[in-house]
Amino acid sequence: MRRLACGIVFALVLSCQAFAQDGDVRHWPLREINFPIPLDRLNSQAQRPTKLRFFVNDRSGWKKVDERTPNELELIDVEKQRRGFRYTSQVDGAYDFALQLEYADGTVQPREADLSPQYRIVFDTRPPLVRVARKGQSTIEWDVTDEYLAATDGLTLEGRWVGEAKFIALKPRGFSPKARDSYSWNNLKPGEQLEVRIVARDKAGHETPSIPITVPGAGDGPGLQPMTNPAPGNTSFGQPNPDGYNAGYPGQPQLEYAKSWDLTISSTLHKVTRSGVDKAHLFMKEPNGNWTFVKVEPRRIEPTASKPQIEMKHIVKADGRYGFIVIPESGAGYKDDNPTPNQLPQYLIEVDTTKPVVEVLSVKPYGTGTLGPRVEITWAARDKNLTSTPIRIEWADTLTGPIWNPVTAERLANTGRHVWEIDNKDLWKFAIRITADDLARNEQSTIYKDLVKIDLETPKATIDKVKGGLGGPDSQSKYEAPPEPGPLPVSLPATTPAPTPIFPATKPIELTKPATPAQPAIPPTPEQAAPVMPKLPAAGPVAPVLPVGKSP
Repeated sequence: MRRLACGIVFALVLSCQAFAQDGDVRHWPLREINFPIPLDRLNSQAQRPTKLRFFVNDRSGWKKVDERTPNELELIDVEKQRRGFRYTSQVDGAYDFALQLEYADGTVQPREADLSPQYRIVFDTRPPLVRVARKGQSTIEWDVTDEYLAATDGLTLEGRWVGEAKFIALKPRGFSPKARDSYSWNNLKPGEQLEVRIVARDKAGHETPSIPITVPGAGDGPGLQPMTNPAPGNTSFGQPNPDGYNAGYPGQPQLEYAKSWDLTISSTLHKVTRSGVDKAHLFMKEPNGNWTFVKVEPRRIEPTASKPQIEMKHIVKADGRYGFIVIPESGAGYKDDNPTPNQLPQYLIEVDTTKPVVEVLSVKPYGTGTLGPRVEITWAARDKNLTSTPIRIEWADTLTGPIWNPVTAERLANTGRHVWEIDNKDLWKFAIRITADDLARNEQSTIYKDLVKIDLETPKATIDKVKGGLGGPDSQSKYEAPPEPGPLPVSLPATTPAPTPIFPATKPIELTKPATPAQPAIPPTPEQAAPVMPKLPAAGPVAPVLPVGKSP
């Protein structure tokens, strides 16, 4: 029995007043609605009705859909002990409702010919359709389609920095909440990237977030393209998935991603009855589309609890897309019905524990640009849940890092080519690493096998001058002689004393250019002075000290 799900209750007035204005139209997000009958007012009348007839007009004329005595009215609100009529619409649209009373004397009020709407209900089970696309690098275009888009908060722009988890509402200058429009980000700093989305709301309370768009993005986006008409009742793109719902697309349950089989399902209670909540039932829709009862756990929540929530843990057994419904049970033992086979989940989670596969196809230095050498990098990455721009390119001094520096400020597409123009004058060899991540935050990095060398030029030299050797005509070198040896211990036979050699006066020897190159002058040593003639002993002559480089 659907008790806790109905958050709005409509009471039929008993007067025959005509339907008022469009402001009294009620937009209802479900196909089922309850109409309580104020029995206390009926019983207070002097003439009580014996029968109540319930009429509906679906624009084809008034039709009686139910007739009951006051005691036969269905109990539709256990908490308040309200009785009335329950109606289920087969399709969306506007319906008028009226009540006719029959009395014991057979009179009716109003007559069938005089029936007029006492309530007009617009059944609207289709969420808004939201399409977004990037045009260029920093402009997003959107198109929101819904017949009953909310007037005040029907369209919101939300964003988050790349890598963060929570979206927040943005109100940038110049943004217009029109159903079809565009907005450009021209003031982002280098390296800053936003993930932005459009959230649309209709009068029935449906909310549709678009897929996130990264700005600035890699390359030029094409903008919004003409849309193929979706199938009736289908607000998503493309063909339905095998599990029977197009999860993750506009108009479907919200989809999140997880890289662990260990899940925590969080629910917010929108209504807690006077008996509180005692239990929570967890149901899971398997990847094959079948609903499975998971478990029931005690959860005591008092009626006075502020922002009551329920958290339940569950471990799945494999990767895949799972849907969940949490059904609270009141202290009095009432709860919503178990999910039907075609019922949509309240929430979807894509469990993905597989890391992306990323390949560095080539790294080729070539040419020189305006800033420096150029390197062409090509890559390819694959994964069933890649983000729109999953690639980061980095460089390091060695194949093992440890510090990896970004090559580009922005993230790139999963397959592509990038030309890096290197303005670092000191960089001539480096390692390249490419990392890909998916929507579940799985990451995989691949390092190119070799260090990349961008100094491809061959050193060159030009002979400026050739200089001669020691003492040559153009020599300007200084010759430093080794230390002068002491007297040679040479013994000569006794002979007539040799004549005393005559040496020039003690004056530094100057290096002069000889008359002919065959007689080079010997450069002086820094300490050289005129040799001193040793005294010869009486016993006989001793060989004089000879200049270095001469033989005796």
